[in-house]
Amino acid sequence: MLRVCRFCVVVLCGALSVRAGHAVDEKADDTNRLVLGLGRLAILDSERTGYGSVEYRGAGRFAGWGMGPWLSLETSGREHYAGTGVFLEVLMGDRWVLTPSLGVGLYLEDEGIDLGSSIEFRSAIEVSYRLPHEARVGVSFGHMSNAFLGSHNPGTEFLKLQLSMPVGLKQ
Repeated sequence: MLRVCRFCVVVLCGALSVRAGHAVDEKADDTNRLVLGLGRLAILDSERTGYGSVEYRGAGRFAGWGMGPWLSLETSGREHYAGTGVFLEVLMGDRWVLTPSLGVGLYLEDEGIDLGSSIEFRSAIEVSYRLPHEARVGVSFGHMSNAFLGSHNPGTEFLKLQLSMPVGLKQ
């Protein structure tokens, strides 16, 4: 599971290096987004469970890099996570977007998976397809782990389908 987290960090660093070598793409939308997700938590474990999320991605991009803040509420009904972090958007052609993200949040077990701590780090990679009117559909794979802050660190992975919609005004 530590390999999954390392993989996500490598993808984020790779995306940053690709972004560093290119000027900001004028076609990249700079809008606030509401992202709804539905999928499975603990996909590599025997305790798989349904999983949903509501995420807000801010339009304010840091230093023109396509990097911005996110806030998320995620639940399976037995586990709950509220987190924040940063994401990076990398355009791949006219329609595809690669979005790695990193963050930290509070985790409440509530008879679900014991992840060893109430503080959990989340790394994810999303690939989405840009639809007309700036909406997107995509798939996200991620990992949650306490980075050995707790008594144990089993971590867990998630896989979800996502619908991303612009909200509010463009910056």
